[in-house]
Amino acid sequence: MLLTQFADKLRSIAAKRCTAEAMDEGAPRLRCPGCSVRWNAEDRAIQSLLAKRAKAGSLDRMALSPLCLPHLRLILARSGDQELSRYLLERGADFLERTAEDMQRFAIRHEALKRGLTSTEERTSYIQALQMLVGHRNVNAVFTLRDIL
Repeated sequence: MLLTQFADKLRSIAAKRCTAEAMDEGAPRLRCPGCSVRWNAEDRAIQSLLAKRAKAGSLDRMALSPLCLPHLRLILARSGDQELSRYLLERGADFLERTAEDMQRFAIRHEALKRGLTSTEERTSYIQALQMLVGHRNVNAVFTLRDIL
């Protein structure tokens, strides 16, 4: 399954280099001058997150949601903090695995005509998966898998 493959890739990166370059291997990022406004806003948000990390000191004191793969890559590119990078990669992998399991449970229950037993997480798991892979449609422009692999 695609999500499981991405989760494995994030764990592999977390175990080794924890860098944006590791995410870019074999799939260089393409740049579009028309996206510079969005990129500047993303840069400011990432700098804000890194500043909060520096202020908090400990990762235990930060409440961070999993980041979509495009924004995770941006954090890895701008942060030299291996602890933060590993933490974010592991959180992303955990989220992808849980979402993949929710999607599998939904499919099994749907096929078994036990649709009434599906949870909200299972019913919305496909949306969560897409947002994790390419980002929320209101935030990110269209990315291809080549851009985020």
